[in-house]
Amino acid sequence: MVLENYSWIYNKSLPKYICDQIIKYALKKQFMKGTTGDNNKNNTRNSNIIWNKEPWINNLVMQYIRAANREAGWNFDISSNEDIQFTIYNENQYYDWHVDSWEKVYKNTGYIRKLSASILLNDNFEGGEFQFNLRNHNKENNKFTINQSKETGTVIVFPSHLLHKVNKVTGGTRYSLVCWALGKPFK
Repeated sequence: MVLENYSWIYNKSLPKYICDQIIKYALKKQFMKGTTGDNNKNNTRNSNIIWNKEPWINNLVMQYIRAANREAGWNFDISSNEDIQFTIYNENQYYDWHVDSWEKVYKNTGYIRKLSASILLNDNFEGGEFQFNLRNHNKENNKFTINQSKETGTVIVFPSHLLHKVNKVTGGTRYSLVCWALGKPFK
């Protein structure tokens, strides 16, 4: 799929005090080891997660996804979203190259992941850069780092089929929210 915009970024858009509230709320919960669709057989992921069902956080994140869907010109048919994931990357943790979309539809809804959002909640860590690999987009240098992603409150929205990763954190702890917007398969 060729797109005019491969991501839509709201740089430092979410106020720091809200980011701090989300971190404080999430850290009161029990976290678990992050997994992948293949149960992490390829050691693609090393992070901890907490599932979030808070309506106010869900509504906040979905506002960004809906706006980016319009503003980037994707205009994907979005029906709902999955629970939001609060992700913790401690030192030496990462999420290697992956896509968020699945090969098959969800049996219970018939939906697929169409748009993904990653919101950085803090910036007092080292490493942990968010990168895309556009594969066939630029054969000379198809990887690029989203520099704005290292600033608290930055929201990155992108089609779920794009290859991306979070580099290894080399110091401190990286906190983020991740959300997937769902809809009927593309026609």
